[in-house]
Amino acid sequence: MQEKIQKLLEERYLLPDEKNWDDLAKRVSDIYPPIYDDIQQKKFLPSTPTLMNANTGGRKKGTLSSCFTMDIDDSIDDIFDALKEGAIVTKSSGGVGYVFSKLRSSKEGIQTLSDRKSSGPIPFMRMFNSMLDGIQQGGVRRGAGMGQFDINHPNILDVIRLKNTKGEMERLNLSVRITDEFYIKLKNNPDFPHVVYDKDGNSSPLEDNGNIVTVGKLWDEIVEYAWRCAEPGIFNVDIATRQCTVTNLNPYVLSNPCAEFTNIPYASCNLGSINLNYCVKDGEFDWVEFERLTRNATHYLNNVIDVNDFPIAKIKDVTLKVRPIGLGAMGYAHMLYRLCIPFNSPEANELCNKIFEKLTMFSMDESCMIAMETGQVYPAFDYDLFMKANERFFKDGKYKQLASEIKAHGIANSCFTSIAPNGSIGYIADMTTGGIEPVFALTYARRIEKLDKQYEVVYITDPIFEEYLNNNFDAKTKEKILAQVADNKGSCQKVQEIPENMRKVFVVASDLTPMEHLESLATVAKNTSLSVSKTINLPSNATKEEISDVYLRAHELGVIGVTVYRDGCREGVLVHKVDENNQDVIIKTNAPKRPKSLPCHVYRVNILNKINNQSEKWIIFVGLLNDEPYEIIAGKINGHDFDPSITEGEMIKTKLNGKKVYQFVKDGNVLCEDVMSVYMNELREYSTRLMSLALRHGASVEHLQTVLRKSGTIVDFNQAIVRAI
Repeated sequence: MQEKIQKLLEERYLLPDEKNWDDLAKRVSDIYPPIYDDIQQKKFLPSTPTLMNANTGGRKKGTLSSCFTMDIDDSIDDIFDALKEGAIVTKSSGGVGYVFSKLRSSKEGIQTLSDRKSSGPIPFMRMFNSMLDGIQQGGVRRGAGMGQFDINHPNILDVIRLKNTKGEMERLNLSVRITDEFYIKLKNNPDFPHVVYDKDGNSSPLEDNGNIVTVGKLWDEIVEYAWRCAEPGIFNVDIATRQCTVTNLNPYVLSNPCAEFTNIPYASCNLGSINLNYCVKDGEFDWVEFERLTRNATHYLNNVIDVNDFPIAKIKDVTLKVRPIGLGAMGYAHMLYRLCIPFNSPEANELCNKIFEKLTMFSMDESCMIAMETGQVYPAFDYDLFMKANERFFKDGKYKQLASEIKAHGIANSCFTSIAPNGSIGYIADMTTGGIEPVFALTYARRIEKLDKQYEVVYITDPIFEEYLNNNFDAKTKEKILAQVADNKGSCQKVQEIPENMRKVFVVASDLTPMEHLESLATVAKNTSLSVSKTINLPSNATKEEISDVYLRAHELGVIGVTVYRDGCREGVLVHKVDENNQDVIIKTNAPKRPKSLPCHVYRVNILNKINNQSEKWIIFVGLLNDEPYEIIAGKINGHDFDPSITEGEMIKTKLNGKKVYQFVKDGNVLCEDVMSVYMNELREYSTRLMSLALRHGASVEHLQTVLRKSGTIVDFNQAIVRAI
């Protein structure tokens, strides 16, 4: 394990004259020397930009901040100024967040071009994505961005559907900015037209190919694409705005790429996390050590602001006015393992509530003490606004003494806690779990991004689980258990050798229900001064209704940002199995069994017969399983047709005179008794059977389209299939 960590340090973090972690810890702790032991022992770690760029003596240049909320306005000058700013920030190691709905829609005109239609925001979003893809953060990893979009923008549907194409906008995470008003309409009037607004504030109903889109239909679209490709996420903008302490400077609130930092444009946040795994002593949570670490870390992050190298002047100006810090936590799941508390238990939720409330309030108290001792108060401080944004912490008369001290002396920072994913620093911290995520798998592979869009794959057995196995089983039994875990997607729930009470402790992400994930997120979110980055993991068979329930419940619970990931819907950083040499491998799959009846779409096309140069009428049946193409049947019509207006029905597999046949049925009426014999010919049957085989074994529609387009012209059979699917 230590060899893998050392290798990562050498590739990404160590300066040429640094040999190991001790050297790095001495360099970065000079910002606040009392914290050296905590960093050296990995009890607290600042974020990657700080580890890479702090106190280099000019040997390396870059910001110490992780997150930047940027701005972009609706003119060519503003757009390209924003692009340049984003490039500079990305080069210096930061992630950037934008709200692209400030740009006018493709339905609006440009006055300086004789009112010709605008291209809309999406081409410019692609430009920003290309910038992030081409510039490496600090020279070690590609850029990361957030593209937020208001739900009442005329191009909202186009943005929701963007990520359905593989490879589209890979460097930009997409989130829809949803207002409280929309949720009210969704609950009370889902069949009403959804209203959108142009740049001048004129309203109109949202349309899709000439059809009015209702509030409920738009919500279904968001859920549909979250189910398909894990995006867009949700950004509950009114909650974020209410909880922002500096809207007196700018009322516009947005987030960074992972949505843990919410703030006004041109703010930046330096992050760092306490390792909760090291707050366990003799089987108990060590509250004294936790408070000491929190106060030390608050001092450290506050000092980072003063020594930071800000990439552009506007960011320096805003950051020094609001002085945000983002203290977080990592190792939460490992802490629960050590305490033998199941992640999805009431005991865990109670402890979680207390830990993250204390994390924020210890940090807030320390920030107030800094103000009392040094007179350093963030320039944008407004007591009434500060208390209103933080009223959830002070309600019911809690923390009265702290409230009076803040009123009397002010406070050094405008915000205190922010729960980041912490993938890289969690890996450095002896491979502890990132943020508040549960353990992904007890045995898994992690892809670590390198230069030139390459990845290194490292295999990891969870260290706490391995420690448990070493202490309780012999080598042969341990090997047997790990093999079972690997075959069960990293879960030990089917391993009978492990006692039931310990199986409940060693739960992983896939063992939890969506609502158990959400409950954990909501508990932390209400106790965090900014926001929380956490993914709601879902099994591959999760329904769209479950995703809808998660999104709706998240808003009810006061969560700002929420993202779902349905297992297998797209490639991730953490995977259950990867070839050890990081080579592409063929993964054998079992196709889902065909039900007796499948929903079926019908398409009629004209195909050119190249032999006689005559146009032929063909029919294509596409059977669907869970709304995804499962099978294709196609053939010439030759006069054997039913009502051409019928484009949907059922394809039923049954027996006719002792022979297995496919029948096309509409509303209980059999329109074709034996589809294969009426429409199929031997050559086309061979081709469509192969296409069906690919689809039911998991080939994406996009990939199949790409392959088919390589053969034939647009009028050929393959191209007709492409148009249908």
